Amino acid sequence: MSPALRLRPFGKKLILGCAAAALQAMLSGDAWAQSPTAEQALQLMPVQKDVEFDRPTKEEIAKCTIKVEKEGAVSGWVVFDPAGQTIRRFTDTNGDNTVDQWSYFSEGLEVYRDVDSNANGKADQFRWLNTGGTRWALDTNEDGKVDAWKMMSAEELSAEAIAAISMKDEARFARLLATSEELKSLGLGETQLKDLGEKVASAPKRFSGKLADVETVTRGSARWLNFSGTRPYTIPAGTGGSTKDITVYENIVTMFENDGKNGQFQIGTMIKVGDNWRLIDMPELLGADANQVAGGYFTDKARTLPAISERNPDGPGGSELATEVGKIDAKIPEAKTAEAVTALKKERIDLIESKLAKLDAGDKMQWTRQFIDSCSEAAESRTYPEAITRLKDFEKKLAADGADKDLVAYARFRGMTTDYMIAQSAPGTDPTKMQAAWLESLRAFVKDFPTSSEAPEALLQLAIDAEFSGKEQEAKELYTQIVTQFPSAHSATTAKGAVTRIDCVGKVLPLTGKTITGEKFDLTAYRGKTVLLHYWATNSPVALTDLAALKDIQAKYARENVVVVGISLDDKAETLAAYLKQSRLPWVNLHEEGGMQGRLASQMGILIVPTIMLVDKDGKVVHRGLHITEVDREVGTLVRK
Repeated sequence: MSPALRLRPFGKKLILGCAAAALQAMLSGDAWAQSPTAEQALQLMPVQKDVEFDRPTKEEIAKCTIKVEKEGAVSGWVVFDPAGQTIRRFTDTNGDNTVDQWSYFSEGLEVYRDVDSNANGKADQFRWLNTGGTRWALDTNEDGKVDAWKMMSAEELSAEAIAAISMKDEARFARLLATSEELKSLGLGETQLKDLGEKVASAPKRFSGKLADVETVTRGSARWLNFSGTRPYTIPAGTGGSTKDITVYENIVTMFENDGKNGQFQIGTMIKVGDNWRLIDMPELLGADANQVAGGYFTDKARTLPAISERNPDGPGGSELATEVGKIDAKIPEAKTAEAVTALKKERIDLIESKLAKLDAGDKMQWTRQFIDSCSEAAESRTYPEAITRLKDFEKKLAADGADKDLVAYARFRGMTTDYMIAQSAPGTDPTKMQAAWLESLRAFVKDFPTSSEAPEALLQLAIDAEFSGKEQEAKELYTQIVTQFPSAHSATTAKGAVTRIDCVGKVLPLTGKTITGEKFDLTAYRGKTVLLHYWATNSPVALTDLAALKDIQAKYARENVVVVGISLDDKAETLAAYLKQSRLPWVNLHEEGGMQGRLASQMGILIVPTIMLVDKDGKVVHRGLHITEVDREVGTLVRK
């Protein structure tokens, strides 16, 4: 049975802002639950308004399609644009036949999601994803307004601060400040805790009192442009009596534009609390001629700002270019036709390319990468297909001009990956030939740019293909090459774990960690039991489907001491906890922050979920990669020995 796309009514309102009475009535009817049209589904809008997502034109809507997708207990409606690209997904994650996740896409990527985590028909969480950012907001009273931020990057925090000041919204600003509980959790020294507590407590008063001084921004329409800082750094435990390392960002300046006028704020010091960045003070408006910002709380070291007027007297610097590009970007979501989007994407690329020669070295490097990324995105999304040719021509020009080799490598790698992504969705593509061409381009890249920043990723792709093609020795050699030549690369950790996994059969597996309930776990405690290790995540429909079969297998072989141990690779413990609250599993589940990038995944080089490993009563690995259809047979064979 397909899930009802409607939401349970709340008073006389339909949550998620579907205000039209006719639509509300339609969403409440059985006909909708049985067979909604794409046009009806596209009338649902995000709770939060600052979301940029694909909005097909009236003509395009008539050609959009909708269908049911189901994987295990997870099912939902998916809406596709005329080109077959996903633009909406409305999902029932807990099997109660009611949608509890509403996802919105931009150029094939999910950029925003409304979440009903307690299954009462009302969204209580809002998440920005992929190119939409990292923000994760909570709405505790389910009134459609943000009550607290669970996650936010430093850049997004500065943008939220500008928005709060622009709207003169003290409550919005207060949500960005560190709470007293958060400050206490950081292990600050006594003096630090007192000083910062006082700063935070008085910040809302300074917010209200200083608004009269910032007329250039307080008109409700200020637009964040960029974030200027050095880099975050760690204040080691013991400094000022602290008991923990503290991660901070200081001397930050963020630029904004309002009614054609630019301004800049000194944000000051930010403190990282878990996955969230928090303010400790009211931002200060800087004058147009400011060339230095005051020191931060922890370092008390001022930072000199590059004077825009001195960067290049013949042309605009990076800040001015950011403003011009930002104006184009603001028009793209409002474009009514595909042709208009194409024209704007082309205009953006033309603008950046025309200004590159006039930028200083630092800005030129940054904007050259912006140009490369813009071409790649426009070509891959098929909004401006000719951009791939421009990217390849630009790479050749960079090489001919003797540009930084790492920059040339970046252009080549982005061009390659864009070609590959385009080929995957092109009609009539021969998958075998496409994959062969991709691998050949990776080999050529590693040969031409053996020490580039992209080389580890190219080697990793080659190693993964070799492993999944059954060429284990070749895969091991490639993984080892990454570890040896690029030990500090992010992919080196995965590569090292992959070698461990390939060689683990017949060896004791040292698996330790903590369960979702916080208890210590050590696989050695399971000696005498046959153990199925299930690496999984709640966002993997296949992994969720495995769970029912694993329950049956554990029950079937309970007398033979066969048990399952789940290793959750969800990014957040809250995600796993919410799922387990609704779908209890009769075994322990390990979890650490970081998901597929975390320790539990990297120590064994886990590349996909689900991954199922079989461990015997002596703690030795018997199988390192079983398909769920093989598990019953292999467990039966092992326990009968």
